[in-house]
Amino acid sequence: MILCRTREEREAALAVAEAPRTASLHQRLGDAYEEAQNYPAAVTQWRMVLDLEPDHPDRMKLLGSIDKYSLSVPPTATETEPAAGEP
Repeated sequence: MILCRTREEREAALAVAEAPRTASLHQRLGDAYEEAQNYPAAVTQWRMVLDLEPDHPDRMKLLGSIDKYSLSVPPTATETEPAAGEP
């Protein structure tokens, strides 16, 4: 169940549920969560954007926002995996 505080969150969450592999919808939901000061949820959505589109046009902005708000948010699996060739 998705808990949404605002109409924007609810609309964005429904859009993501209908098209979960669309990075722009995850970005929209992350931005809605940020506006509602739900920073852990925003970071999760922005990380999903980068998981879906590693070369997303807003990559640097998203990374900055993730860094700004991610103090208490656990990393995604792709962020904890070692790089190729690393043990």
